[in-house]
Amino acid sequence: MKKLNPATRSQIEELLRNGDTVASISRATGVHINTIYQIRNMMYTNEIPADAPIPCGLTSLADAQMIANMCSGFGFDHPDVRKLLADKALEMDEIKKFQAWAQNNLEFCTKATLRARDRYEAELEKQDRLHKETVQKLTAKYEKENKDLVISVDLLKKAIASLSKED
Repeated sequence: MKKLNPATRSQIEELLRNGDTVASISRATGVHINTIYQIRNMMYTNEIPADAPIPCGLTSLADAQMIANMCSGFGFDHPDVRKLLADKALEMDEIKKFQAWAQNNLEFCTKATLRARDRYEAELEKQDRLHKETVQKLTAKYEKENKDLVISVDLLKKAIASLSKED
């Protein structure tokens, strides 16, 4: 990935958080689209959401997810799970709270799902572009018709005025 200055990278991350598409960010910043995809992928894997109830003693979302998966796979009564929780000084309630949060908020994301999302975004951008072009064409058409109507009204007024003078 090309070295970006921190200001540009922060701007890209902010635009991604605001929901802008990768293509529109690329056009706006002049940064290659693949670089923005890499930034987006790193953001999604490195950021811990503010509302995530990460158990005390854990520092990453991946660690919390791994332990939660072990607990749900083996069960909280399994000796290895109890030993792991004791070694990490974790409470079962914290893990259960994280599991409930993860069930509602975490999305399993693969490269295939990212590609599908990108294709969907590209299709939406294409539809948006076509819609804007249609609106521009219709606006131009209606403005031309409006000008023609204004000219017709002026001609009618002149014709009525000339007929009024003849009477």
